[in-house]
Amino acid sequence: MKLYVPACGDRITLTSDWTFALILEHRNMKFAEVRGLLSNDEKGKYWVQKVSGDYQAGLKFFPHTIKAGSTLEVDRVYIRNFSKSADDTETDFDSITFKIVGEKHSRFWAKRVDCNDIEFELDSTYKQRKAAG
Repeated sequence: MKLYVPACGDRITLTSDWTFALILEHRNMKFAEVRGLLSNDEKGKYWVQKVSGDYQAGLKFFPHTIKAGSTLEVDRVYIRNFSKSADDTETDFDSITFKIVGEKHSRFWAKRVDCNDIEFELDSTYKQRKAAG
């Protein structure tokens, strides 16, 4: 096994479906709404429309699947110094933010622990695409 830590701008293509805990935190709300998982009422409040979920560290989440063949671009990698307050994976919020290439409003983040389950092929790195012009 080799370690791969993606850089911002790297693109990966999923080789199998990936199911992760989509956490209903403000940075994931537009993604959930566009995917038809949430509705937005006239006051701007969100509620779960099609799926039920559970709570993790006080935030609602539900399983969401992105299909094999989707290309994800790494938009942010957030890994903190050892968090003394994180007791377990539920309270540890190291994460990777992705955009689904070719889809509008497709930016979302997932916990690092869920990202470890991604099966993928490296499509391209940002530096490769930049060098190609």
